[in-house]
Amino acid sequence: MFPRRQSWEGLVASASGEQLADHLRIHRRATGGHAAHRFDDGVVDHLADRGEQIRLKARGSEAQFARFTAWCAASADCSLHGRDAGAVWRDLIAAADRSPIPVQGERIAYSGFDLKVAAAPDVISSGAAPDFRNWQRFARSIDKAAAGDVSGFADLVQQVTNSPKPPAFRGMFVTQCADGLVFDDFEDFQRVKALDEQLSPNFAGNSLWHSLACVGWPTPIRNDPAPLPADRLPPMLGAGTWTDYDYTANVVVTVPGSATLRYNGFGHGLYLTGNACTIAHANRYLAFLRLPPAGTACEPSSAG
Repeated sequence: MFPRRQSWEGLVASASGEQLADHLRIHRRATGGHAAHRFDDGVVDHLADRGEQIRLKARGSEAQFARFTAWCAASADCSLHGRDAGAVWRDLIAAADRSPIPVQGERIAYSGFDLKVAAAPDVISSGAAPDFRNWQRFARSIDKAAAGDVSGFADLVQQVTNSPKPPAFRGMFVTQCADGLVFDDFEDFQRVKALDEQLSPNFAGNSLWHSLACVGWPTPIRNDPAPLPADRLPPMLGAGTWTDYDYTANVVVTVPGSATLRYNGFGHGLYLTGNACTIAHANRYLAFLRLPPAGTACEPSSAG
């Protein structure tokens, strides 16, 4: 059931990225998840304390939002061009929190929190340069919502989730809550909420809702966060984008001999995005345990 070295070499040479990923998933299931190689692609750092998690999340989100506003200031393709896009967004969030904004023609309204959750995918994944189509859509949705109609956000949510508003992803909560990623009590929630609001003026709250869903969860914590057994793990390769590299690096550096790969672009989950540089480094590691030199980075290409 374990692929031989020769088999891996042939697989890497002949298989498409998706086929190789399928083989790797099968291999991890067959070995109970204890693979001899560990490639972490945009992971969340469950080892950091809650404050550090919020700092990492806020740093990535706010930096990406700053890239959006800079593009908007420079490009006439942005519906908010000529205005302070960041201020328009924050004013919209504040207004929606005071009085939720309706979807025109529907009995649905979005609070500021709903807007942040709905906007996150387009902010994180801008779409390829130079068009940045997802950022164009985000700007149009802001402009439309500021005029009293949030259907731009709602249409995307409906398309992706088959729900008119951002849903609660129960499968995510099953792992989140059982892994102990919860608030200790109301005072803990208030402390983290205040830190989030201080560090993330544009997306505060977007880091809290997963843990909030665990309040009153009916099953006990079964997998408390704990340090990795570094002395029993092989060197790992971690890869991350603008918004998730810091998370990934925080985990990987705890295992001696490990390496990280920074992708200087948008997105989340790099292996199947088509970026040849990232895939080549991952394949060399997965097949031959060859790690890239320290400081290695990959740049966006026309394919990814």
